[in-house]
Amino acid sequence: MPAAALTGIELSRDAKYLPYLRRLVGTNKNEYDLRRLLRALRGMSGPDARALRMEINKKMRKSAD
Repeated sequence: MPAAALTGIELSRDAKYLPYLRRLVGTNKNEYDLRRLLRALRGMSGPDARALRMEINKKMRKSAD
């Protein structure tokens, strides 16, 4: 996962990157990567961002079991 891209998304807090982040969530199962995606989502508002955060959290809980 490109760290520079995630940092740019995190700084911009623009919801137009949600489809890209959603694609990354589908391909990553590593807890560290999922936490990085959550960090990139921080500051984004709206129902789509909230749903993606919930999806990531569920995936992290599922992988911890």
